[in-house]
Amino acid sequence: MSERINNLVRLFNVREGISEAEDNLPERFKREPLKKGASKGQVVDATELQKMISNYYNLRGWDTYGRPKFQEIS
Repeated sequence: MSERINNLVRLFNVREGISEAEDNLPERFKREPLKKGASKGQVVDATELQKMISNYYNLRGWDTYGRPKFQEIS
């Protein structure tokens, strides 16, 4: 049930104009190293982030643009 809800929320957002471009982090996270904590000095690698987003879409059963795909029920 939660999967259906998540897909419906995403479909609503797609209808309202959200796209894969919004599934990203602020540029600051990719440029400025963290100042403290366990990941101090690290930045988010943009290539790795794109791989993670693609993997997330695949796990959700969405297309490459982040839109839910539905199979026809027979």
